[in-house]
Amino acid sequence: MISICIPVYNFDVTNLVTELHSQGVTAAIPFEILVMDDASDCCKEKNRLLQSLPFVQYFELETNLGRSRIRNQMALKARYDYLLYIDCDAEVVSPNYIKNYLNYCYKDVVCYGGITYAAACPAPEVYLRWTIGVKREAINAYRRSRKPNRNFSTFNFLMDRDFFLKVSFNEELVGYGHEDTLFSFDLFKHNVIVRHIENPLRHIGLENGPVTLIKCREGIRNARTIVRLLNNDPLFIKSMPLLVWGRRMDKLHLHPLLAFFYRNFHKFMEVNLLHKIAWMPLFSFWKLSYYCYLEQESLKEEAEKKLL
Repeated sequence: MISICIPVYNFDVTNLVTELHSQGVTAAIPFEILVMDDASDCCKEKNRLLQSLPFVQYFELETNLGRSRIRNQMALKARYDYLLYIDCDAEVVSPNYIKNYLNYCYKDVVCYGGITYAAACPAPEVYLRWTIGVKREAINAYRRSRKPNRNFSTFNFLMDRDFFLKVSFNEELVGYGHEDTLFSFDLFKHNVIVRHIENPLRHIGLENGPVTLIKCREGIRNARTIVRLLNNDPLFIKSMPLLVWGRRMDKLHLHPLLAFFYRNFHKFMEVNLLHKIAWMPLFSFWKLSYYCYLEQESLKEEAEKKLL
């Protein structure tokens, strides 16, 4: 019935898998848990112990496939009709987590359960990432349903396997970030609307502030890569607020100004984000200014190539 797919990178998933295994047994359904390690540097010895559990398959990859390819590989290895994808840094918060998904196992389903965060920040060094999660990601099902495909994430979703194999994740996207944005856009093009329910997992693998900013930059670069892959598809651009605002700044001829601002003041903004307030409007402006900076640098590179 359900293949639970957990791609792993440098994280101990023993507690997560043990709880999912217990719930699968209690639900008395055919299930399997696929744990695939994407060439991690740590935690392998602990995770290997999961092989002793029945219905668990554990794989170790010698080379890193990345976030898109590993999910596609897991779908190919899965035995059952429905795939439940869970990020490795998740924690089960409901004793009925598996049962809550059983009512949504039907043809062509794509169902997102949501994400939640600890009520209080677990440590000062992760305050920025925790704040982003609480303010931007921990959205109830009703609010998510207003823009169903935009509010999709790979963190915790159920999908019909046959339909997944038709759509799949775009393996041309190899960097970090927005593979779920592109995937949800592909679903939209297939006239599939994501179903949203209240069945969240808690995100516990929070990065510290500097790593959070590094990953945000990577995500913005990936967003620009997707735009190129899709030949500036206007529907995709409309699906991402950052790209919408970026185009508005371009029409107002403000890209050079925001690029100048990022180039000269990004350290000041980052100090405030990391050590003082983690104010979300400042975070949004920091992202927009970085996007404009990348656009201007790209124009400079193109101009230099023409001169050669």
